[in-house]
Amino acid sequence: MSRFLHHFLGWALILCLTINTLNAQSLLSPDDFLGYPLGQRFTPHHRVVAYFEHVAERSPSVVLEYYGQTYEGRLLIAAFVGAEPLIQSREDIRLHNRIITGLDQGSAPGQHRPIIWLSYNIHGNEASGTEAAMRTLYTLASAPTAEIQAWLGEMLVVIDPCENPDGRDRYAIWHAQAVGKRGNGHIAAWEHHEPWPGGRFNHYIFDLNRDWAWQTQQESRARTRLIGQWMPHVHVDFHEMGVFSQYFFPPSASPYHPALSDWQREFPQYLGETIAQYFDQSNQLYFTKEVFDLFYPSYGDTWPSYQGALGYTYEQSGSGRGSTATYRGQDTLTLERRLNNHHEAGMATLRAAYTHRQKILQEFANYFKTARQGPKGDYRSFVVKGTNDTAKLRTLLRILDGQQIQYAYSSSGGSGWDYKAHKMGSFAKDEGDIVISTAQPQGHLAKILFEPVAALEDSITYDLTAWALPYALGLEAYASKGNIGSKKDSVKLDFEPNTPTARPPYAFAFPWKATQQASLLAACLEAGLNLRTTTSPFEIEDQTFERGTMLLTQADNRHLDPETFANLVISLANKAQQPLKPLYTGLVSKGRDLGASGFPLIRKSNVAIVGGDGVAPTSFGEIWHYFEEQVSTTVTVLQTNYLGSVDLREFDVIVLPSGNYRKHSEQLLAYIHQGGRVVALERSIELFAQAQETQLAQAIAAKESAKQNKDKDKPAKDPAKMRYEDREREAMTEGIEGAVYKVYLDDSHPLAFGETETVFWMKRNPKTYPYLTENGAWTVGRFEEDSYLHGFVGHKLKPQIPKTLAFGLEFYGDGEIIYFTDTPVFRGFWHATQQLFANAVWLPMD
Repeated sequence: MSRFLHHFLGWALILCLTINTLNAQSLLSPDDFLGYPLGQRFTPHHRVVAYFEHVAERSPSVVLEYYGQTYEGRLLIAAFVGAEPLIQSREDIRLHNRIITGLDQGSAPGQHRPIIWLSYNIHGNEASGTEAAMRTLYTLASAPTAEIQAWLGEMLVVIDPCENPDGRDRYAIWHAQAVGKRGNGHIAAWEHHEPWPGGRFNHYIFDLNRDWAWQTQQESRARTRLIGQWMPHVHVDFHEMGVFSQYFFPPSASPYHPALSDWQREFPQYLGETIAQYFDQSNQLYFTKEVFDLFYPSYGDTWPSYQGALGYTYEQSGSGRGSTATYRGQDTLTLERRLNNHHEAGMATLRAAYTHRQKILQEFANYFKTARQGPKGDYRSFVVKGTNDTAKLRTLLRILDGQQIQYAYSSSGGSGWDYKAHKMGSFAKDEGDIVISTAQPQGHLAKILFEPVAALEDSITYDLTAWALPYALGLEAYASKGNIGSKKDSVKLDFEPNTPTARPPYAFAFPWKATQQASLLAACLEAGLNLRTTTSPFEIEDQTFERGTMLLTQADNRHLDPETFANLVISLANKAQQPLKPLYTGLVSKGRDLGASGFPLIRKSNVAIVGGDGVAPTSFGEIWHYFEEQVSTTVTVLQTNYLGSVDLREFDVIVLPSGNYRKHSEQLLAYIHQGGRVVALERSIELFAQAQETQLAQAIAAKESAKQNKDKDKPAKDPAKMRYEDREREAMTEGIEGAVYKVYLDDSHPLAFGETETVFWMKRNPKTYPYLTENGAWTVGRFEEDSYLHGFVGHKLKPQIPKTLAFGLEFYGDGEIIYFTDTPVFRGFWHATQQLFANAVWLPMD
């Protein structure tokens, strides 16, 4: 080396060290950067992003990644924190980890390093989490102790400061308006009472902590995509709960899903002991092993756990309770204490992970080794028939791709559990059958998402107890105990665009079975096209068209010349990725000719949905999301606080999400009587159940009278034999936490078009209603004795459900009331019943 080069490198090294020193010296604490102490107020999201950018610019130990945007345009960010050598080699760390899982192939570069992922504020009004994230980032970036430096020398830490920026800003901005000069701890104060819908939810009023597996929301897709690229070893989701609870950390409550490994059940003991040491030093109260279980696969603790991570929920008291809260003169809970507790719990997590880092890596590798060999369980393969509607199959593949679950074309038939028949059966090989083997890197997760019956060890659980994808999507599928062979070629369900024909057709037809087809219907109506639906099957040129088939005829659209009409229909169908069937005659070979009765015209409907005080936020949100994101059509949102001043006659259809509408009873009944249509979901049905003049109210009265006569000699329950400590379990005897039922349909009725004799139904409403049979009212979907398939239902409620209404309608005056006893658009992922909702909104009922 020349003397000049030697001196140059020496000065360059000194310059780099000087720059790093200056950067470290210029690294501001959150208090100094924001201009106020953390805990004094809630920090708006753009200022949180600015602080994370500040730290990343000044610390060689921090790299910031922008991984997506919210529906309202806010940035989703994650900070990667580690010693400088780890940060520089982070891509090698990522690849090494994925090769260990088997998701990537090749030789693993570098050393296998623990990846610890800390996620905050998935519920927007659980707002101390983001404040804690800033403190934790600064503590790690400034590396003030030898212990923290040791952690960062061995582990890569990822901090996602806010998983739900839209919801958090909704809360933080409102609170800044509602709080006085200083926080008021009195629970009656304005700052403790959020306006509807509250900050918990994202833009579309979805609970993002129920969406990890289904990924219906933009934020969920971006977040899970990033996590899937790294496959962390520990994932903590920081939450808040009721204001006067104490801090919760693992071990979690029962039930645990059987797929969790022995190590995933063992490590929480070490973790809990470490966090307890931190909290004992500051005399904080806490609890473990209660309320928060590890079962439903779409939480921020379970979803990572079923992919080999040690996944946990931490819960601090204080959700939605401003910067300070006092109850009946007891201890005052401050925002500063809340964020400090989350910060301490996060630091304790890093200490526990560092202490057990070798075991964590070893067990993580074992988890995926077991998965690739095929997890233990009843089923080794799941076969989804290629004869299912292509649009539904595309939805399935989107969900599987979002979980990195592998699939292939099946090469053989076999036998297995028939989801539709709910019994063992055999199946032949059909072209396009898809097989999902459990012997793959994501085998544990695949098994959980497809298992026909999830093993529930305790009835007291926090959410759904049934969710299998063939039920959720309404698919013909089989769960096989054997290994079903597969072909090596990849599954292709690419849409082949429709192209203009040599001459314009007499009509276009498209099926009516999936949400994509509802999207095409809505697009046609918005484009000014007229459509008809088919009330009975017909055949043309040896092709059968089922009930509900949509028809666009040139005769109904004479305002457009034939070529323009054909090009417009083709363009709209291609945008919706829906194949069309051109028809060149109205003369059928079987059934009714296209000009006969039985092909009612579908007119454009002006649709409104009601939200606001008294309405269940997530019920509203899933309907709003259905129209705007899944169907991509215009809908008018009305609010209960001004509904009384709206002329409802301007709307053809009004959708009532679950809620209390008693204040608007007279107005809504008058609207229906004058010819309007109301679609009532879940608790909103009570409005009509209590209106004496409805057929539903009269059916309820008749059933109640019969029940009273039957039970008049039945002895009353002896309260002396009930124990106070058993009250929660006693309540569950009449409860339901989300169970799958098979609903029997009258498939000749327009409300059931697109389905056959039965449909998979997600039941969560414990309220039951009698059949509608009088004066033109109709029970279209009903629960029978064998309807129950899977999931927890209280033993007192279970026998009450058969022979009751699932959905139906009655004519009231000149209008219609359509009843859904449970939501048909549940959480945006239960596609099995979405077509029923489309029927209720668009199809003529008479």
